[in-house]
Amino acid sequence: MGRKILVAIDDSENAMRAVQFVAEAFTQDQTLTIFSVVQDTAALCEMNSPELTPYFISQQESFCVLEDKKKRADCGSSRKGQKSLD
Repeated sequence: MGRKILVAIDDSENAMRAVQFVAEAFTQDQTLTIFSVVQDTAALCEMNSPELTPYFISQQESFCVLEDKKKRADCGSSRKGQKSLD
């Protein structure tokens, strides 16, 4: 039975080092899963509710732009991790 490992990553250098270490330490008959979580805040970008604070409403568009950038960066880190395993 092969060994399995789960590696949680973000866009940090340490995460990429962890992926590289696992790639070198494990053999091809073992299973490696790279895991990354991005909180889904898209609903906040679409939200128009009286419960939202006036400050958030005034900054909502800027927040949504940052969220889009964060999601693109996370996808990039997943691709970087996968490339180091190839």
